[in-house]
Amino acid sequence: MIFDSITNLNNYFQSDFCNLIYNEVNSISSNSEDGVISIENDNYIKVMTLFTQRNPLVIESHKEEVDIQLLLDGNEKIQLYDKEDVKISDDYNPETDCVFYSICGEPISEIVLKKGKFAVFFPDDIHRPLVAIDVPQKLKKIVFKLNLNWMNKINSSSQ
Repeated sequence: MIFDSITNLNNYFQSDFCNLIYNEVNSISSNSEDGVISIENDNYIKVMTLFTQRNPLVIESHKEEVDIQLLLDGNEKIQLYDKEDVKISDDYNPETDCVFYSICGEPISEIVLKKGKFAVFFPDDIHRPLVAIDVPQKLKKIVFKLNLNWMNKINSSSQ
């Protein structure tokens, strides 16, 4: 997992890819419609209007995709779990690239995602998004869904 300011994105990814992310983020606003935007090489962006909750049920990890999550509006807490602190509630579904979990322990860490920050969740990073900080609130969220094989290829070619 990576958590940092969006201005530091180029510390983690090659510049061409960072430019793609900056361009897409700048083309999406809090008034943009929810939906899926196809980018390149089986990568895509999900634009979503969501609501935080005191006790959200979604706890997930992925196998084939990396998530880069950013907020346009609102704030959310994202909790991270060790595999010993969750149990699988829904086995891996290749169509959604998700494994879903239920909690049997405490989170090992948590972050507060807000405008100007980003979080990257790699396969096997078990995370629980949409946790309300004080009171539930509306969010406008962008999630870049990046194919792991493609990411490995661009990272190895840039070295």
